[in-house]
Amino acid sequence: KEFSIEQILARLWRSNALRSELIDVLDLIEDRVPRIHPPLSSDPDIPIQLHATYSRDEILAAFGESTYQNRFELQAGVHWSEKNSTDLLFVTINKKKNEFSETTMYNDYLLSTSHFHWESQSRTSVASADGHRYNNHQRQETKIALFLRAERNTARNTTAPYVAAGYASYEHHESERPIKITWKLDHPLPQTVFLALAKKVA
Repeated sequence: KEFSIEQILARLWRSNALRSELIDVLDLIEDRVPRIHPPLSSDPDIPIQLHATYSRDEILAAFGESTYQNRFELQAGVHWSEKNSTDLLFVTINKKKNEFSETTMYNDYLLSTSHFHWESQSRTSVASADGHRYNNHQRQETKIALFLRAERNTARNTTAPYVAAGYASYEHHESERPIKITWKLDHPLPQTVFLALAKKVA
């Protein structure tokens, strides 16, 4: 039998011993939190914190695109979340040829703590629905959310998480298929985060 997250949490909370143990653990690890992360969004239904790290599955779940009952398997690095009017961009900055196909070796990199150079999918034209939305998202009142990681895998050969770089605004673009766009982050990256990601600078 499958249970919802709410049901699982309710059952855990009814166990006095387990609840007490969890509270003790939270007290122990509180001092290990390196910084306080503000929320990514003013929407309380999107439990993502700015500049914290998450797996792609966690991000998709946070935006309501994937659920416990119906997991969404995203195969691309972009996803249009219609319910949130938000384009979710998942970017690996340092791409290795043995991990990415020739058509997905996009030249993505940080220009500064507040600007990011991004290339759309190789088939995307300026006139396409996606291209038009990227370049006109302010007028269409849609959002762009950037999630960045330096490498696909960690040193331990596990899947690397993404940094929630936050919402971004269109500044300018050039060419198409792919469209090369410069985004301006609403909130600049902390220097430590920038240095961890900025291994490939223009």
